[in-house]
This record gives sequence, C-alpha cells and structure tokens, in this order.
Amino acid sequence: VVTGAEAMVGATGEVIDEGLRPDPRPGHAALSTGWARVHGERWRVACATPLAAGSRVQVSSRSGLTLTVTPLHGAAHDKANEKGEHS
Repeated sequence: VVTGAEAMVGATGEVIDEGLRPDPRPGHAALSTGWARVHGERWRVACATPLAAGSRVQVSSRSGLTLTVTPLHGAAHDKANEKGEHS
C-alpha cells in the first residue's frame, strides 16, 4: 500500500478555477501555476504548459504542498478545441 507523498505521483486530476497561468514570481516564468482537484482535494499545481480550467492532468512529482503536473494526452489542445479556439 502506497500512502503519503508517494501516493500522489501518477494520480490524475482536473485543473480548476481560472486554469494554469504563467507564474508572475521572479525566476518562475517558465512555469504555469494554479489549482487542481486531485484525490478530491484542492492542490496548488505547477506545469510547464498553461492549461485551461477543466483540463485533465497527471501528477509527476510533489514538493511540499505543490504538485508538478503534466497534461494528459493532449488535454490542453482538446480543451481549446471544445471552446472553439484554434491552434
């Protein structure tokens, strides 16, 4: 049985609120940050890609109370298409 921080890695979740946007803090511009619901809980998340609310993500690591996530199989592209945006 895996519990604690190890249980989060590989978990999937959904971006909530305004989505993931570029982090305004100095030295963090390469990351997009925001909130996601993972395991039924609200977590602060960071991702290399901006993502819209509703995008599905997978946890790749955890540092303290922040999860690093990656989009699931074209999630950013799929959400943009649902909203009528073109890439």
